[in-house]
Amino acid sequence: MLERTRGKNRADDSTRNLRISGTVVAKMQRRLHLLTLLLWIAAPAFAGISYDFTSATTGLSNQTVTGTVRADGSSLRMDVGTGDGVLFQSGSFVVSTNGAQTMTVVDPRAKTFYQIDLSQMLGGAGSLQQQLGSDITIEVRDPRVSVSAAADAGSLEGFKVRKSAVRTAYEIAVSAFGQPVTVQIQVDSDVWWTDQISTDFTNFLQMRGLRTGLDAVDKLLATEAAQIKGFPLKQVTTTRFSFGG
Repeated sequence: MLERTRGKNRADDSTRNLRISGTVVAKMQRRLHLLTLLLWIAAPAFAGISYDFTSATTGLSNQTVTGTVRADGSSLRMDVGTGDGVLFQSGSFVVSTNGAQTMTVVDPRAKTFYQIDLSQMLGGAGSLQQQLGSDITIEVRDPRVSVSAAADAGSLEGFKVRKSAVRTAYEIAVSAFGQPVTVQIQVDSDVWWTDQISTDFTNFLQMRGLRTGLDAVDKLLATEAAQIKGFPLKQVTTTRFSFGG
């Protein structure tokens, strides 16, 4: 009788241990599922990058645009913190699926949206001539573009950077409604760039600094600027206009 009781107690102990083990395993599984869920939620929603930007213009006009860009391949979203009040209102956002060649700008406050074409926005004088037709003619004279050899420039935002200097000069002869005007233009851009980030993530505000909207100049720029083989972390561009000396 004693032995049978002991045997029964042992069986009860084993059953109890199994129940305890099952409870522990179930709790561990729930915690593991919860941990997996939290890790999944905390993981990036895309394989690209996210970065903040500031684009400031001073001189003939004073303007600052700030925001955050999330880019994954040719798809991007730009949330505008401070807008220019013209193309981009504060609190609006921009989405594109073709590398910002065409962009949809959404203003949640006004409940409006519109699309813009990058080539038209960066078109400058060339786009203006197309719109006005024969009322305005633009002739580009003596375009010159040079890019200095990239030099090590320490680090910026935790990335090793190189610095390149892009120098552009040309003359524009404009005839607007029969009135001729000649303008000398010089554009100097200093670019701090890193090859640790793909150029695919460059946003259109960075591109605008190396575009004039004039085909004769932009073709030279595209050829020379190809020496910059990375993502521009910082860019300072100075444009000088000279009218009649």
